[in-house]
Amino acid sequence: MSIEAARPETPRRFSEALDQLGHARLRPGLRLSSRQPSPARLAPHGVSFSAGVQDPHDADRPLATGRFILLHDPAGPEPWGGDLRVVTYLRAAVEPDVVSDELFSQVAWDWLLEALEGRGALHAHAAGTATRSFSHGFGSLSGGQQSTEIELRASWTPQGPDMRRHLEAWGDLVGVCAGLPPEPARSAPEPAGPAPQHDRPKPEPARPAPEHGRPFHEQGARPPAGDEGPARPRPVHGLN
Repeated sequence: MSIEAARPETPRRFSEALDQLGHARLRPGLRLSSRQPSPARLAPHGVSFSAGVQDPHDADRPLATGRFILLHDPAGPEPWGGDLRVVTYLRAAVEPDVVSDELFSQVAWDWLLEALEGRGALHAHAAGTATRSFSHGFGSLSGGQQSTEIELRASWTPQGPDMRRHLEAWGDLVGVCAGLPPEPARSAPEPAGPAPQHDRPKPEPARPAPEHGRPFHEQGARPPAGDEGPARPRPVHGLN
């Protein structure tokens, strides 16, 4: 995949952010799409990517899909608290007994915050929604199976000098929601500058962790956590 070279009118701040995204190293098992246009109504400048994890037994069936959008507005909108904003969307299939758990929405939000923290992606003004959904077909669609999903929409203002950490963190979240095994523990370097507000609720309820190598749609409400991980993450070739 590729990121087009910055045009002359592209602000330097956004050009630097694009270059940093090009050095992101995503976890194995995650397929990142080529660059897509971001909604023009959101900001003067933006870039968008899609990613997903396919079912190894059915190439046409995604276990989790999502979208990562980086926006830049030189005016620095007040709600953002900065001139850059990350907007994300993620959807994953889950078991009915998992999606019916009232705590699961909080769990999904916690996974996002933990992914950002794990990559050292400092941020502020985080906001979002986690939606648990059931769907069932009727009429000509009555033969279809019942669908249960978790949908997470979130945005935050990145802090610090390295945007690649935010794309890597989002990739980790997509992998977790698809049931991929966690990567080996790593130490996240501390970016320079004061640590901003992470908006993490305290205390937080007990939360399930995905079983190694099993997607959510094959897991129970409280699967056990593991400690083994796959190989080192691969670089995103051709982004810059």
